Amino acid sequence: MQTLRSCDQVTSERLYNFIPQSGLPTPATTGLVSGRNGEPSARGMWPLASRSLLYRLIITDLVCPLCEYLRHTVGPGDLEIDAAEMAVSCLLIGCTSCDQDVRKICVLSIYDNFMPEAAKSRIDDRLAWALSRINWECVSDRYFIPVLLDLVLIPCDLLKPEDSGDSDSTMWPTEAIGEVVKEMEDPRERLMLVHEAYNGSVDVAHEVWIQVFSQLASNRAVRACQYLLKEVTLIGRQSALNPSVPQTLLAGLNECEGCDGIDPIILIQCACDHRCWSLASDALQQMAVGNDDATAMEAWWAILDLCRLTGDPETELWARRAMGVEDAVLQADTLLLQGHWVDAQ
Repeated sequence: MQTLRSCDQVTSERLYNFIPQSGLPTPATTGLVSGRNGEPSARGMWPLASRSLLYRLIITDLVCPLCEYLRHTVGPGDLEIDAAEMAVSCLLIGCTSCDQDVRKICVLSIYDNFMPEAAKSRIDDRLAWALSRINWECVSDRYFIPVLLDLVLIPCDLLKPEDSGDSDSTMWPTEAIGEVVKEMEDPRERLMLVHEAYNGSVDVAHEVWIQVFSQLASNRAVRACQYLLKEVTLIGRQSALNPSVPQTLLAGLNECEGCDGIDPIILIQCACDHRCWSLASDALQQMAVGNDDATAMEAWWAILDLCRLTGDPETELWARRAMGVEDAVLQADTLLLQGHWVDAQ
């Protein structure tokens, strides 16, 4: 407990000492959102840090030294304490910067200071870790799929100036980028070109994520992706984005046929709030067809609700016939005409 308290103290002191020295207004004069112990939170600091130079000052002079301190004090991979959560939030916001150098610094800092050693060596472990262990709420109003791709796909030694040996960059999907990537023999050049492509286009990031997730998803990654889909859908700040993170996550789940276990209500909410009716319908059909358990029946009723919302009579008729509702209604009407009210119910 003493170690955790000292970490929070260092966080608060460094933030309050750094802001006046940088020429930034203090929290008292700007109304920044305060954290648990009075320190400014990442979400409160961010509007002030809208220029690349200020990004770099905050990241290099404040956040990165703090991350190194946390790594040596409490060990890598510990995201539970307030100081670590604040530092990761700052880094995640930096990962969405338009400045490529800032993105590299932030990705590398997360990789070095917070990613467990076991996850660094395997790309599928990095996928499960990024989906399940990171709190993405600080960037929930942004399309953060490129950040996910950076953490999962980029072997971070390639972000450093020195040459590196073999890496798992050969697993990068190239269909969404074009033939020019396939012709490149140097893994480093191929890596950086794809990195720039999906950071510059949300459509490319959407397609790359679908390919990556369908190739790498294990049962653990599928469960983590379902949890993240639920969290991001309930936050609901991405309804104005197209594509949104829920759309991309759901599209990836559909490709790997890993939708078993998703709450049908979450799929309905995702369809309504994020304009992904067809994706939600596909997911529900995967859950319903060929299953007889209670979850499958919930999926059938969710399909019917979705059809009523979208005005799709053909799919509604197919769903009713597939689940036997039409036959049951006819039998009930016949029994009612014969006066057998209890049996009809």
